[in-house]
Amino acid sequence: MGVKLKYILYFIILFLFLASCTVEQRATIRPNGSGTIYFHFKLEKFLYDTILEMSDLAKGNEKGGQGIIFDPEEIKKDFKENPAIILTKISSPTPGELEGEFKFDNVEAIFREKEVLKKTGAVTFIRSGDISTISLFIDRDNFKQLYTLFPVLEDPFFEMFGPLENADTSEEEYIQMVEFAFGEMGTRGLKESTIVMEIIVEGKILEQKGGTISGNSVIYKLPLIDALLLHKPIDYSIKFK
Repeated sequence: MGVKLKYILYFIILFLFLASCTVEQRATIRPNGSGTIYFHFKLEKFLYDTILEMSDLAKGNEKGGQGIIFDPEEIKKDFKENPAIILTKISSPTPGELEGEFKFDNVEAIFREKEVLKKTGAVTFIRSGDISTISLFIDRDNFKQLYTLFPVLEDPFFEMFGPLENADTSEEEYIQMVEFAFGEMGTRGLKESTIVMEIIVEGKILEQKGGTISGNSVIYKLPLIDALLLHKPIDYSIKFK
């Protein structure tokens, strides 16, 4: 039974909640805005078994009990829906593991495929002379517009734990809600989980905001609870030449 691309974000959030997944994600950006993104994550066995059981009960096992969580062929089909992204590699080396890479000619174009996404300003890329600047900005005002790119965000389950439904929820109240829904393991995972993203640029970094420079890359680390509540905007940028 394959999981479609639009559900992957949902599962990643769930993985991070339970602190039971190894996640690696790395982006390379060139001065003209083109680049690649590599991703790899692997579930711990108990979480793999749980997701498989839940998926089988909800939809029936389309692969005849083979224990397939991620179906590379289905994921290939989903990537074709956005011509700004070209999938170059996708595989599931072991059950519960997914590895892949995709490329793009313009990182900003990924968010331009649909009219509503053009207005979000979530990702911008500006080139002035030999200086390039890439920026990521997500707050509660533009978050809902991202539903077009990630339909799973509109799912009632995700919305219940997302920033729009919890605008007036304190961090302490949110942790209590997660404990009620997922138990002690959920709260421990939430407190310990951090989203880590490495962005490598082909050139010299002149300045950056929100991360830590390491050679020609910037490492961004965002506590999961901050991403889920969005009490403060996610505001990252890199200027390089």
